[in-house]
Amino acid sequence: MLVIVWAVALACTGGLYLAIRTPWGRVLKSIREDEDAARSLGKNVFAYKLQSLALGSALAGTAGLFYAWQFSFFSPGDFAPLLTFFAWMIVILGGLGRAWSVPVGALVFGVIFAGTRFFDFPPFSWFDSADRAYLRLIVIGLVIVGLVFFRPQGILGKRDEMVLE
Repeated sequence: MLVIVWAVALACTGGLYLAIRTPWGRVLKSIREDEDAARSLGKNVFAYKLQSLALGSALAGTAGLFYAWQFSFFSPGDFAPLLTFFAWMIVILGGLGRAWSVPVGALVFGVIFAGTRFFDFPPFSWFDSADRAYLRLIVIGLVIVGLVFFRPQGILGKRDEMVLE
């Protein structure tokens, strides 16, 4: 299943990578930079925003499909705030403005999350397993804070896109 998920994720990312380089993608970039300028060039900003919303919803639906396939059943109670926090951490890790940033952020987050699972060495071994679970989240949070402090644009983000004129 993991191979299928990564294959679909890479296919979606590749499709977005190609879509960004079309005239449609360039219009979306112009809307992101200056909505009024895009409108003054005769582009229907509302229609392009609606199209990007539909595309994002389709991608989110695909992710939900794989989430449901993995757990066989889920309810609204399964979507705790921690899951949303993890999703935001993945986006922050990867950075914005790149098609490949979210999969790279997911990979890095997965390595950090799995790597902190077995803290059996001192000073972590001094705590019981319940406290170690909280320490794990603290360590993950400190890694994110360090990344935001030292590289606020994310792993693959461009610093030029963050600068306001």
